Amino acid sequence: MGKECQHVPDGCSGLLEAAQAKWQALKFPDNTFTHVFLTFGIMLIPNYKSALKSIYRVLRRRGRAAITIWKRHGHWDYLTRAARIVFQDKTYPPPTFYDPKWSDGKYVSKLLTAMGFR
Repeated sequence: MGKECQHVPDGCSGLLEAAQAKWQALKFPDNTFTHVFLTFGIMLIPNYKSALKSIYRVLRRRGRAAITIWKRHGHWDYLTRAARIVFQDKTYPPPTFYDPKWSDGKYVSKLLTAMGFR
C-alpha cells in the first residue's frame, strides 16, 4: 500500500482503491460490488462510455449504480457576472466545463439504458 494509505482503517483499503481508480478501466474483477457511486463526475470523464462499461462490469447481478449530475448551475451566474465586470465585456460567455447535455436527465437516462442499466 502506498504512503498516502498508511492511516486507512482495517477493511477500508478497498474503498480507498475504488476512490482512486481510473473510471475508464476499473481494476476490479467482474461482479465485485453490490453498489457503485459516481457523484458529479461522469460528465468530466473523457471516455464516459468506457467508464460506464466498467461500472456495469464490476457490479454484481442486481447491483445498484448511483450516478449524479447537476440539473442546473446556479452559481455560474455569479461567476459570469463577475467575469463580465472584471473583463469589462457584457458578452463574456458563461464557463463551460463540460457539454450541457449532461444537465439533461433524459439524455443521461437514455445513455444508461443504452449501456445496459435498467
